[in-house]
Amino acid sequence: TDPVKALESIRTTPPFIILLDVDMPGINGYELCRLLKKDESTRAIPVLFLSALHTPPDILKGFKAGAVDYITKPIIPEELLARVNTQIRLREIQIELELSYANLFAELKEHKKTENILSENNEYVNSLLEKEKRNRKALLSMMSDQKRSLESLKESEERYRNLFEIAPV
Repeated sequence: TDPVKALESIRTTPPFIILLDVDMPGINGYELCRLLKKDESTRAIPVLFLSALHTPPDILKGFKAGAVDYITKPIIPEELLARVNTQIRLREIQIELELSYANLFAELKEHKKTENILSENNEYVNSLLEKEKRNRKALLSMMSDQKRSLESLKESEERYRNLFEIAPV
C-alpha cells in the first residue's frame, strides 16, 4: 500500500499494531516509522519491521526509527506470531498502566480536593472555637463583674441594715 495513504489511514483508524516493510514505494519504512513516532496520535502504536535487509546497521536503523522489533526474511510464521503476540500483550499492559495512572491521578485530584475542603473546614472550626473562647472569656468576665456587683450590693444592704438597724428578712 502507498505509505502516504497508509499514514492517513493509521491516523484515521489507529491499529493496535503495525507490521511494516522497509522497502516501500515513495517513502521507506524507516521514514514512515519516524513519522508515526512523531505524531502524538500514533506514537504509542507498536511497529514491527519485516525486511529482507538483515545487516546489523539495517536492523539498528529500524530500532532508531522507533520500531519495537525487527524480523528478517524469510519469515518463520511461528516466530512472527510469537513476536506479534508479545508486542500485543505489551501494548495491552501499557494501556492498562495508562488507565491505572489516569485513575490514580483522578483519585489524587479528588483526594487533594477533599483535603482542601477539610483544611477549610478545620480553619472554620478553629475560628469558631476561638470565637467561643472569646465569648466564654467575656461571659466569665461579665459573671465576675455581676458577682462583684452582687457582693457590693450585699455589703451595701448590710451597711444599710446596720445603719438603720433593720432586722434581716
